[in-house]
Amino acid sequence: MRGILMTWALVILWMAGCGGATPGNSAPSGPPSTEDFFRSGSRLRFEVTTTRDGLRWPGNLFDQTRGAVCDWTKAAPDGAYYCISGVAPQGLLLRVGETGDFYADADCSQQLWLTSSTGDASPFISIRSALHDGLPRFFTRGEHFTGTVHTRKQDGACVQRPISNGVTAFRVGPEVPAGTFVRGELRERHAGPGIATVFIEGEDGSSHFDHLRATEHDLPCLAGLASDDVSRCLPLPLNNQTASGPTPSIWANETCTEPAYHSPSCTLPRLAVHFESKQCTTRIHVLSVVERLTQTHFQQADGNCQPTALAFPCYVRAGEEVPAQTWPEAIPIDMATHGRLTVRGLNLAHSAMIPTALLDTQVGMECRFRKDVEGTSRCLPTSLELSFTGLHADNACTQPLFESSREECLQTSLATVRDVSTGGFRVHERGSRHDGELFQRLVSPDGTTRCLERTRQPGVTYWRTGAEIPATSFVPGTPSIE
Repeated sequence: MRGILMTWALVILWMAGCGGATPGNSAPSGPPSTEDFFRSGSRLRFEVTTTRDGLRWPGNLFDQTRGAVCDWTKAAPDGAYYCISGVAPQGLLLRVGETGDFYADADCSQQLWLTSSTGDASPFISIRSALHDGLPRFFTRGEHFTGTVHTRKQDGACVQRPISNGVTAFRVGPEVPAGTFVRGELRERHAGPGIATVFIEGEDGSSHFDHLRATEHDLPCLAGLASDDVSRCLPLPLNNQTASGPTPSIWANETCTEPAYHSPSCTLPRLAVHFESKQCTTRIHVLSVVERLTQTHFQQADGNCQPTALAFPCYVRAGEEVPAQTWPEAIPIDMATHGRLTVRGLNLAHSAMIPTALLDTQVGMECRFRKDVEGTSRCLPTSLELSFTGLHADNACTQPLFESSREECLQTSLATVRDVSTGGFRVHERGSRHDGELFQRLVSPDGTTRCLERTRQPGVTYWRTGAEIPATSFVPGTPSIE
């Protein structure tokens, strides 16, 4: 799902002048109905979860024609948004110089689609090409291809492309016809000085909030703690072509004193984001970008600073900091209470409120609605501090482990994990620290499963699974398609 602050976040604007009001009009006495900001259309319908305490919380978007949940995706050739379902992405890492286009012939005229996934039988496929700004196009899946694969390089050459074991090629069928997916476009609604809210408006009449834009810099933004210790809407790498760093052990100069910043592409970004961690708090500095680096340096364990080969894609040198005060404030607030659930949100530039999450006040953690192992939707705890990433404590992969970074900062005591047999979720207490070996269940190309030993990551702490918390301890909700 698109939506940068929550899954189908609600946007409540109360600024005078929003939506065409004149300066002489007064601000409304209360927030307008949430239905004005999340509207089902003739084809796309929202799933809304309700509780006995009056909470209505939007969730997935359901395409009634296709009978499936769909996700908004920006796509070629027109750069519009399409709510897609049943589309398999091209599951293959590109090599340096490749455009993402593969072919069945030496003239590079008969297109192929490659994947390393064995279980996806989606009827449609997507292909991203550097020739179309990296945006996907959607096609029907053709027949299985077993011949020699070719690829077109960025210099235009058509060359053979060796294929690894486990990679499957398919011919590309006709492009998906118009009307298969609902088309949408971005529509901006100004909320106040320095900030704007952006919605996706579907051609079927559906509408929902998509992201925030810092208008002074004309960039999408997310809430974060700025360098002046104020929560602001900042251009984080999650939703921008922004460099980030500092990159551990990689430096921009010969003395290993100037940080290098990793860029997601070799197109020079406007900004770099510097993450400064101190005393369990991460402050974010937004820096200008000076140039792309043609040489980086690596600091060895003995302190020596040596030239190193440039990693793909690119690194950049940062310049002066962009003043923190030029980014709009995004102050955390509590907006409403429904029984033991509190709606948390942001006050944006003192002119808009955006709900961002639900807080279970009895547990003291944020939560979101997911099905338990009995199939009942409940607001189960969620946290970025403690998570299950597929690691186990035993070589049979039966004892799941939770992991966290910065053990001294960990405050979360509960973690939610998916139950493999039912597809539902269970909630466990954090158990004792695990300092032993790590294992992960992996699926081979032939479909067999193996439990393999994995390497510990520096700075990560692993925890055993503690006692299970009964699902009935958490707030139930009733989801329905409206």
